[in-house]
Amino acid sequence: MLVCKNINKTFVDGSDEIKILKDVNLDVKSAETLAIVGASGSGKSTLLHVLSGLESADSGIIIIDNIEISTLSENQLCQLRLQNIGFIYQFHHLIKELNVRENISLPLLIDNYDMNSVDLKTNEIIEKVGLKHRAEF
Repeated sequence: MLVCKNINKTFVDGSDEIKILKDVNLDVKSAETLAIVGASGSGKSTLLHVLSGLESADSGIIIIDNIEISTLSENQLCQLRLQNIGFIYQFHHLIKELNVRENISLPLLIDNYDMNSVDLKTNEIIEKVGLKHRAEF
């Protein structure tokens, strides 16, 4: 479950303030699917980074599985991301020395999953996102 209320994010460029996110409200229930679409530069990546705690919002509240993420330490945020959040970037954010299967399984290995569970979960993710034909690329 993900809830965000009145999320705002502004970047400063010299004397200019660029308001990227303005009072964003979102409520995503467990097992719900959501697509974030928009023009280049519209704030999609910033929204994802703020929702995952990679960047902090200037104001507003973000709740993931009944936990307000602003109350978490950096270590707790890392643990939350490791166990609950995954990104599949469109372009260059994969480790190029690893294939698709290895890139997907790496966070599971870091979290000390046993190899059988890693294989099962990795295959499930590959199927879910429609990358079976590219798993070894």
